[in-house]
Amino acid sequence: MKIGILGAGQLGQMLALAGYPLGSRFSFLDTSANASADIGCLFTHSEADSALADFLAQVDCVTYEFEHLPLPLVKVIAEQKPLFPSVKALQVCQNREAEKALFDQLRIPVADYRLVNSADELAQACQELMAAGAQAVVAKSITEGYDGKGQAVLRGPGEATAAWQRIGHPRLIVEAFVDFVREVSIIAVRGQTGDVVFYPVAENHHVEGILRYSLAPVPNFSQEAQAQAEATFMHCSMSWNMWVF
Repeated sequence: MKIGILGAGQLGQMLALAGYPLGSRFSFLDTSANASADIGCLFTHSEADSALADFLAQVDCVTYEFEHLPLPLVKVIAEQKPLFPSVKALQVCQNREAEKALFDQLRIPVADYRLVNSADELAQACQELMAAGAQAVVAKSITEGYDGKGQAVLRGPGEATAAWQRIGHPRLIVEAFVDFVREVSIIAVRGQTGDVVFYPVAENHHVEGILRYSLAPVPNFSQEAQAQAEATFMHCSMSWNMWVF
């Protein structure tokens, strides 16, 4: 199978490295002009040239290395080639407000949160959440942001102006800080036939907001918790039909 990957960074390269032993071939469409993947056919996208058409001519289907992609481009691609995950999935995954709305719709518990559009609203949200029992709050940009970027921890409303300026986005989500013991994650794959495969739960270790390593399978992790994670995935999959790879 000839697979196209939107994005040509380290994640795309690792995806291709996993696929080559299966006999797949890969082409990359770089949208950043800063490609690092060098193990396949690379196209650099520009609205002024034919790179997109050339890229699509080389592939049977398309996927992407991460969610920070321009939706108009992805929609154009989806009209011409099978795209996995879907445009609908990308619209949710690249927007924290949409993610929270989906979780609320599916009744998946999340930390208490507010949506704000100014430094004053950020201060008010901080005050409300801390009055409700939060020891601190985390403000995050609605879109973009990773490896600790686009977010700030506030321990009082007086820090709102500086945090707003530092994040530099017009709309933020403000969450009650969760004093967690550890972070775990699970990868699941749902095929077009409906078959689902779960990978072992992994424990993620961060330093200053940046993932350093993941340990899998998690030691001393209960089968009950694993089953709960799998049930949550199946609930999302059946209720919204979005997690299709």
